[in-house]
Amino acid sequence: RLALLRLDHDHPRWFQFLTAPLCHVSLRHLLTDAAATLTFGGALERRLGGPAALAASVLCGAAASAASLFQILPVGGSLGVLVVAVSVVWTAAATL
Repeated sequence: RLALLRLDHDHPRWFQFLTAPLCHVSLRHLLTDAAATLTFGGALERRLGGPAALAASVLCGAAASAASLFQILPVGGSLGVLVVAVSVVWTAAATL
């Protein structure tokens, strides 16, 4: 039951905040997220290091899922991961 991994807005479970950013509604959504990860993921990892980049991605994905749950943002977790990646890369580029 893969549907259990998506964030259930009516009855959320704790683990769904971690798994929702990995769920995709279509092939287009998957490819868009993959392109964003390929574009920004390497720079994020070089800037923060592997473990910190992974932790930042997980935390931001969970935060974006929570924002979606409380309708702060009308989006899912993958956008939160992308936002942190872009922010870190942008900040790193500005300091060069």
